[in-house]
Amino acid sequence: MRRTVLPLLALSGILFLAGSAGLWFSKETSLDLIRSVGLAPVGFDDRTAGRTSVAKISARDSLVLWEWKLDPTPGNSYVGVLFERTDHEFFNGSTWDSLRITWESERGTPVRITIQTNQPGLTVPDRPLTRRYLQVETVPPRTRGTFSWALSDFRPPPWWFRENRQSLSESRQFLERCVGIALENGESAQPGSGDRVRIASVEFVKAHPSPLLPLILWGLAAVCALVALRVHRASKPSLPAGKLPEQPPSARALETPPFRADVIRSWLENHYHESDVALEGLAKELSLGPDATSKEIRKHFQDTFKGMVNRLRLQEARRLLAESDLGIAEIAFKVGYGTIPHFNRLAKESWGQTPTEERATLRRDPTQG
Repeated sequence: MRRTVLPLLALSGILFLAGSAGLWFSKETSLDLIRSVGLAPVGFDDRTAGRTSVAKISARDSLVLWEWKLDPTPGNSYVGVLFERTDHEFFNGSTWDSLRITWESERGTPVRITIQTNQPGLTVPDRPLTRRYLQVETVPPRTRGTFSWALSDFRPPPWWFRENRQSLSESRQFLERCVGIALENGESAQPGSGDRVRIASVEFVKAHPSPLLPLILWGLAAVCALVALRVHRASKPSLPAGKLPEQPPSARALETPPFRADVIRSWLENHYHESDVALEGLAKELSLGPDATSKEIRKHFQDTFKGMVNRLRLQEARRLLAESDLGIAEIAFKVGYGTIPHFNRLAKESWGQTPTEERATLRRDPTQG
């Protein structure tokens, strides 16, 4: 019997793999967003916010070179390249499956990829942050390579919902109203870090599988597996009378824990405004000790617990300074600081000026908010 079962199982496996390969190597279509749609690269950086990050963009022979360097001082620095149409018209991404980029970098520094779309009733032309931001983070290869990301994997970051007062349950992506695709430094990039990234192509891709042959091969694989199972069962010896077969152990559902970086980020975004927020609370959430939790924060974010809390608090305080008439003391307490002098000192270290001066700057130039 064994001589019959093993060949049947081997044939079933071969047929299944052949059917899977038929789908994998199916034909696809692509849309070159630089050459066909006319997306042009434009550099952007944080110099309008008083920092010194720099982006240099050059294009030659269908190759876009993005050279960037972050402000060397700690703070909320950003730098990137935005591909958008010069006529500011929409382009449709809703009929495609994935975004594909061919690129390379000299240092392999983490990069955030953002698809920007126009959300009716929310997006204001002269306010880029009202666009819908859909993001993934990745690392470019240090040798040239082509990589794809499913469009369904792009998600708005938590700050976008807070910034635009949108519900977290709101799920539409508005990919039929794309306005641009941006590459910028990843969240874990260190102050003063930089890179040279060569971008050869940016494309939307759609696969066109031919399911008939794979379905036939998978059907034959299932038939072979069923025949092998029947032969195997028929070959089992019958049990003696009165003896029950041993029961197999019950299957236990396996739970996949969330990625620790996601847990850390989510916990901090929900608790940073509490005046008594402490490392021990996050450690309990992760089921780790305080020292191990600190190591996880440094591993994923290259920062300390206190540094991340202060960064979130100052980001929210800056938004409140720009958008509300709350007093300085109210804002300090609202974001979690117990004393005004402590808030003033940290704000001046980060922004280079006091909260009152920062509010005046933001009111004079709203684009810095």
